[in-house]
Amino acid sequence: EACALIKTELDSMPTELDEMNRRIMQMEIEEAAQNRMEQIVKAMVAQEGVTEELKALDQMEWVRRMNAIRDSAEEVIRRELIYN
Repeated sequence: EACALIKTELDSMPTELDEMNRRIMQMEIEEAAQNRMEQIVKAMVAQEGVTEELKALDQMEWVRRMNAIRDSAEEVIRRELIYN
């Protein structure tokens, strides 16, 4: 048992290093999600015809549509990055 415990300790990362690796992984996931969010929103804005002209003519409608697009994009990201 003592040998197994020593082997486990040698194979394990120090707590600080493990925490840093987890933080790096979290930051990479967040960056990937943000990049994907930008791509999806840009594509959906074009597809839905949400333009600067609409923003100038009816700002509330523009905000409503942009919020709906962002909500949809967030759901896509959850499915792609979290559930897969």
